[in-house]
Amino acid sequence: MTTATAVPASLVTTNFARQLFVRGTDFLGPEEILKTFGSSLAIPEDQVPPIPFTEEELDRAKALGQCLELHEPISMLEMNRVLGNKLGDGALLYNTGRYEKEPFYATDKSSDWHWRLTTKTVIPDSAGENYLGQSLALARYLKTQVYAGQELPGIYAKAIAELKAREQELAKLMDEDCQKAALELANLAINQNCRETPSQVLQSIAMYQVVNGEYLLPNMWTWTNTRTSDGYLVRVVYADPHGVIVVRNDSRYSSGDLGVRFSRRA
Repeated sequence: MTTATAVPASLVTTNFARQLFVRGTDFLGPEEILKTFGSSLAIPEDQVPPIPFTEEELDRAKALGQCLELHEPISMLEMNRVLGNKLGDGALLYNTGRYEKEPFYATDKSSDWHWRLTTKTVIPDSAGENYLGQSLALARYLKTQVYAGQELPGIYAKAIAELKAREQELAKLMDEDCQKAALELANLAINQNCRETPSQVLQSIAMYQVVNGEYLLPNMWTWTNTRTSDGYLVRVVYADPHGVIVVRNDSRYSSGDLGVRFSRRA
């Protein structure tokens, strides 16, 4: 008698994700990393981490227009070197001389290979807000969109409670000591868990452009959870053939073309 072989749960989820997130459009996995960065930065097939999200989470993410992306431990500098500062018919980065010695560019990277769910553009009500206002917008997005009608997982419930408890304190600190405020704001759990680093933004943009021939956030900025060495907050994008732009700002700054992308790992 033949014994049926059980199919690993991770494989079922991967197959489900490939069908749900149109291959080469909103599903950016190991094949897309290979296509974008070449074999030197690819991951062996047997080392690809399983997708940790449930089918229900992926369904909801797809309905919200999010991408499912595999991210690797790679710095902005490493991406720039392997691509020769080229992306499509243009440049990967614009004027790196302004920040080439900054840790966020030269050395900072994720600690491991992991999957992320990320919006393609900034979330509603985040543009035109300062950094604290954007953090509050992330909290609203979690409650009213990602987990609409559901109980928030503990990690996000605690993050939102922390933000609410410190909101007035942080608003005051932004006017009194902008650099200390930037540190405290960047370290909030809501921002560590739901904002991207500059290298994550750049990898996402590079993969999407190579695979789909389109730039993410061509006319918008997203503020990251990362600071410069002099204590300001890093914002990234305005992506086009001239190259992705990277600048820094005081947490009090706001502009109609500056918002925040939502991004999370499981």
